[in-house]
Amino acid sequence: MDHDALVEDLRVRTKEALIRIASLVSQTGIPFTFGEVVSLVEEGLPPDYPHPTRGILNRENMITDMAYTMFKGYEPKQY
Repeated sequence: MDHDALVEDLRVRTKEALIRIASLVSQTGIPFTFGEVVSLVEEGLPPDYPHPTRGILNRENMITDMAYTMFKGYEPKQY
């Protein structure tokens, strides 16, 4: 998987995780952390899932940044 495909796949997975967690928050009223989004995404990855090949962010930091960007409604970043 090339870097751009990896970023897009992580974006989709992060969005799905954020939606799942937001749904739970709306049902329970219990707040969440972005670390919980990262955990949910990471738990769904296959064992041989690649790490980013460019940039200074590791995969966990990239997922956190993506989740924060989506949560705030900002335009997607280039990684």
